Amino acid sequence: MHLLKINQLPKRTISDEFINLWVGSLAVGMVLVGKYWYSQADADALLFLLKPVSQLVHLISNQPYTFLPDEGFYFPNGNILINADCSGFNWLLLAYLIGIFAGLRFLKKPFYKIPLFPALLLISYILSLLVNSTRILFSIILMETFDQHSTWLHLAEGTFIYLSSLILWYLAC
Repeated sequence: MHLLKINQLPKRTISDEFINLWVGSLAVGMVLVGKYWYSQADADALLFLLKPVSQLVHLISNQPYTFLPDEGFYFPNGNILINADCSGFNWLLLAYLIGIFAGLRFLKKPFYKIPLFPALLLISYILSLLVNSTRILFSIILMETFDQHSTWLHLAEGTFIYLSSLILWYLAC
């Protein structure tokens, strides 16, 4: 009978694939919870996005605005309402997932993967404020240039800015 000594036992390590699966699943789970929460949220619940975006838009465009409870931030000069649909929350979630999966691909040590959650949440939040403010400011410029509120044009420029910024974010990761 052959007995193994304790120091001869193979070391048990957690595989990189298991860590990536665990961290990736946790991130997807967080995003799904976020999507559910967002489906129930109103403008008041999304103030953490709407207020800084409205302040940035005001700072750059110098247009006055007021907060309408349960509705959002209203800019009377352009008849613009920045509401829950304009919060950029979906962009924030997508940017977060892109960052997480890019980080999992490049970071090799499990110790470095866990801090990805708070770091990328903060980075995604800041980027979502900048991208969403840019989108809204661009909408204001288009409305002033063409002197009309075109739903098609508004959706097209929003899609272009959001998609372009997500591609740039992916390439930067």
